[in-house]
Amino acid sequence: MFRVQRDFRRKYPKYECYMVAGSNIALVADTDGYPVSSDGYNDGRGHITVVTFLHKRVFRPKALVVNWHKPLGKKALEHMAHGLVLWFDAMTHEGERISIININ
Repeated sequence: MFRVQRDFRRKYPKYECYMVAGSNIALVADTDGYPVSSDGYNDGRGHITVVTFLHKRVFRPKALVVNWHKPLGKKALEHMAHGLVLWFDAMTHEGERISIININ
């Protein structure tokens, strides 16, 4: 995941890249259903991943990533959050706070 995130940041320098990957692994296949061979990023398996890009001209850097579930209060929901939800509070350059929730 870190290599992909680093490559995204290099390719899209005007954006902050936030990424979270789940622990569930699935076999990766192309649109025809054939297995995808290893290409340096993928070993034939895949993790469900959520990625969000924020434009640096609009948002201040280093948004605060929020834990979607509360460990004591919503333990039953923990499995839903791991790698499937990316929630963070971002601040615009004008000082407006925005909660962004990206759900796979």
